[in-house]
Amino acid sequence: MLRARKERTNEIRLDFKGKFLAPVYITVGTTEHSAKRSKPSDRKQIMIKGYQHDAGRALNALEVLRELSPKILDFEIVIYSASEQVKIEAEILAFNTGLNIRILPRVSQSELINEFSNSRIYLGLSTTDGLSTSMVGAIVTGK
Repeated sequence: MLRARKERTNEIRLDFKGKFLAPVYITVGTTEHSAKRSKPSDRKQIMIKGYQHDAGRALNALEVLRELSPKILDFEIVIYSASEQVKIEAEILAFNTGLNIRILPRVSQSELINEFSNSRIYLGLSTTDGLSTSMVGAIVTGK
């Protein structure tokens, strides 16, 4: 329960009297996960949020990978929450460049965090996310 109280300095302060249940951020909710962490510089995986719609811009991420393809041939690219258009473009990109691209099926939050733990780079391009929960997941699994 929030209660406003007036301080002597004429400020209004809010005092939270309940329990805060999400210690990190919204649905992430924990810094604990079972994945073994390697140094980010040793990781050879790139994670991409695969949304392509009014706010998601995963096709832009794929275009960047196309331009970088000669430099990232030894990386595995993992795309999660991939829109159909992104799946098609990823398949074409893999065929044309030789990039190793894997479309991640729907998985649990802990499995997704494990994927982040194996990733050196995370690309989540959106016009509306603010601080997205997937970005927090990527941060939690870094060193």
